[in-house]
Amino acid sequence: MPPRTPTGSSGSIPSQTPTGPTLKNLLKSAEVLLKPPTPLSSNPTELIQRLKACSKSLPKEWRKSTPEWCPEDEQERSTDQDQTDEELKKRRRDELVFVVGKRCFAIIKSIQSILEREFWPKELREAEGSGGLNEGDFLLGTADLRLIRLMLSHTTFSYLLPLASHYADSLPTILSKTAESLSQALESLLRLLKTSVPPTPDAGPSSRTPTPPTTITQTLLSSHLIPIFLSTLIIAYTPSIPSETHANLRSEFIKALMSLSPGHAISTLVNVLKLLVQESKEGVKPNGWVRVWPKYPKEIINGLLTAQVRRPGGVRGLMENVLGETAKTDDVTSIEGQRLDHIFNVLIRTPRQVTPDIYYPGCYPSYSP
Repeated sequence: MPPRTPTGSSGSIPSQTPTGPTLKNLLKSAEVLLKPPTPLSSNPTELIQRLKACSKSLPKEWRKSTPEWCPEDEQERSTDQDQTDEELKKRRRDELVFVVGKRCFAIIKSIQSILEREFWPKELREAEGSGGLNEGDFLLGTADLRLIRLMLSHTTFSYLLPLASHYADSLPTILSKTAESLSQALESLLRLLKTSVPPTPDAGPSSRTPTPPTTITQTLLSSHLIPIFLSTLIIAYTPSIPSETHANLRSEFIKALMSLSPGHAISTLVNVLKLLVQESKEGVKPNGWVRVWPKYPKEIINGLLTAQVRRPGGVRGLMENVLGETAKTDDVTSIEGQRLDHIFNVLIRTPRQVTPDIYYPGCYPSYSP
């Protein structure tokens, strides 16, 4: 069971202020917390010391305004010195690793709020309200990039996974605090999949050119999209919860899905579908995100896949996912018949809520009955 989770809103990405942590400060605090390349200690006392040292390296006001930062998480327990009870030691370590993941998430959000300003207009970037950032404030070295990737791994495996699995395991009972924390975390993660545009100036022309993706956005899109989408589908589409309860989360999810190319969206949804059935296969043991998950998202995913096929380029995206590299060649003799049958069966399956005369022209613009 995860330890106490923040009940405050974590849906917004914190902004850097003149008194807030700098990029260098945030990276240093993460290094103090994680101490790469060595793995996290299994000793609860050492983990607590790391959490305390990480807190001391960051401004007090920033910590107080960050929902994921709870002083109670750093309190030692009388049982922390007990090295004989292995079960108790493991349970305590899991609780502290959860806190590590939660703090990595908070640091990542703050780093993102700085990095996405790199391509803002100079006058906006250097304004005092935006932290007074100069070009040199965005420099990242190889070690910094590795550290950011490590923090994102802890965010999804040490923080998001315990929340999602605890929520799923408790069903049909809804644990309100877990549900609230999971929903807020996912809304923030979905927003991290894109970078925000500069604020509109009070006067004069405004450029609404999309901001290039940061290294955080790129890493999430390439390596962490599957667990984010899986967790979102589980909580946002829980059958026993009114749809309006997680309306904002659903909206962020659909926006994130539509921001991907059809091929990328189809590939991600298919892999989420595989995770939902993976653990039921004989000989597969629970491990990380491979575990027993609720099955109700399967129908939702099938509907979302149909919607992706109907997007411009959707049929090509489906073919590239099923056929792989052979979809980009003219050598039809190398294509397996079963794969073609699979594509055919997917394309002729008309959604229940759509009539064929609407569905087919949407998939094939040149189609005429």
